[in-house]
Amino acid sequence: MEEDDEERGIGGTAISDLAAKLKSRTSSLVDKAVNLKAREMKAARAMRFGEIDDTLASSNINNLITKLKEINDKNRLVKVSLLGTLTTKYGDDAVAAALVTAKRSADSPSVAQQIQKLQTEQLMKWKDGGKSLGSVSKLLNFRYNRGLGQKFQVLDEYAKLVKQSDDTLLTTLIKSVGGEDNLGGVLYGARTNSAATKNKATKLENILIERWTRGEQLPANVFQWLRLSGDVDDAFTASNLNRFMKYVDDFNAKNPGQKKPVLKLYTQAFGDAPVMRKLLSAMDDSTTNVAAKKLLVERGVQKDNQSLGSMLRALNIDINQPTSIVNQKIDVLEQLAEVKEVRQVFIKAMSTQVGGNKMLAKILEGAEAATLQKKQFATWIGEGVTPENFWKMIYKTETASNPVEEKIMAKFTAFYQSQKPGN
Repeated sequence: MEEDDEERGIGGTAISDLAAKLKSRTSSLVDKAVNLKAREMKAARAMRFGEIDDTLASSNINNLITKLKEINDKNRLVKVSLLGTLTTKYGDDAVAAALVTAKRSADSPSVAQQIQKLQTEQLMKWKDGGKSLGSVSKLLNFRYNRGLGQKFQVLDEYAKLVKQSDDTLLTTLIKSVGGEDNLGGVLYGARTNSAATKNKATKLENILIERWTRGEQLPANVFQWLRLSGDVDDAFTASNLNRFMKYVDDFNAKNPGQKKPVLKLYTQAFGDAPVMRKLLSAMDDSTTNVAAKKLLVERGVQKDNQSLGSMLRALNIDINQPTSIVNQKIDVLEQLAEVKEVRQVFIKAMSTQVGGNKMLAKILEGAEAATLQKKQFATWIGEGVTPENFWKMIYKTETASNPVEEKIMAKFTAFYQSQKPGN
């Protein structure tokens, strides 16, 4: 029994000694960390840091490095780093965002290289410290609505460094801001930050849009979540306009009894005149004219006092534009002609705008604008055109010169016969 007690005593002493050593070592590490923080704060005061963007201005970078070297030369026992000093003064999130801005505005390759070294040092510090993507996201403080695009870029770079997928990045961001409906500000910041982050933000938004489509979220909610109400130029980029209008089409297809007007989402955000200018500009772009057409038709239908003539003047059909663009503009008028009164004066105005009866007939045939084509035929009949004098009155010739003209003649003849009494 005495030998057992002695062995336990020896073992207990050894364990006690080990615990004491560990405690001492931990205490020493804590003391060093505290001492380093104190040195970094002292260095920040000595270097007279002001606003972080001014501190990291290109004209000041080399000065910072020189001052820090002078400080470290005076105290060789505890050396401080520029990144550590900046982080102690401003915090991880502010430093990360400011470094992105500073690198972008660097006035020389050497300054850009110095900034890049600080960025790499920050990322590696987090990685070597075993920080997860979620931990870094917390450090970047996405709930603080400043520098969101820059912070997104940093988190994306860290995700690549620690080999995390875009799905994980998205999940992390959603958790960081407290839900999908709060993520719009971050992704909007990323869209407007740089080409690289715009592409990544668009990819993440598309993932969200797929989820929202399955969940049949209202277009008004999606419009707000994507922050399309933030800037009129951003709202009418080809990517944003086409994606949102596709979402609306998909929603309406799934919910035919709940179709929602969406033009007012734009006009409430930016006003009628700016939206009209953007829509007309989008009509002149083959990548956006299909989406823009839907909104223009909606606008024309909603505005009871707007005549087809005013829409015609706004569209300004130019026959020198690509046929696809001309056809989309004609289709706007075609759809409005189905719900609005079409007077002969309007058909004549169209004819004048595009260069005459022959050209308008060709355009309407190519666009398959049956309603407007019949209105043109009715106008011709009112002017005394018949199947017998058709070629002479319209084309100033004796016969067709191409198959398109033959089709127009055949359709006119059929329409003429249909207008006779008893038909």
